[in-house]
Amino acid sequence: MLIVERWLLGRLRRRIFHSLADVDAALGELMTQLNERQPLRRLGVTRRQLFNEVDRPALKALPDGAYEYSEWRECRVGVDYHIDIDAHYYSRLLQIYFECQSNLVGAYRNDMTVFNY
Repeated sequence: MLIVERWLLGRLRRRIFHSLADVDAALGELMTQLNERQPLRRLGVTRRQLFNEVDRPALKALPDGAYEYSEWRECRVGVDYHIDIDAHYYSRLLQIYFECQSNLVGAYRNDMTVFNY
């Protein structure tokens, strides 16, 4: 990656750009040159050929919704039967697993939803 970065910066260092679109177009041209120029030493194929043979068949469509970060925790119950999740306290009487997302805390037992806050 560092080699590619240096190659790109070396080609662009004396050029003056007046908009981000100009930079994007110049980078697009250089990336096309890089991917279609001389074959890789050990493999004997260009980056473009390698992408078409190996990576393109494995590509999948993007999911419909945006990625949402979530965290699964197994928490210890205090003496008052409450657990602490990010300074919020929830009462817990059963063996429950919690999922914490940006706007939701869910509790699950045996693959069934117990509650969602």
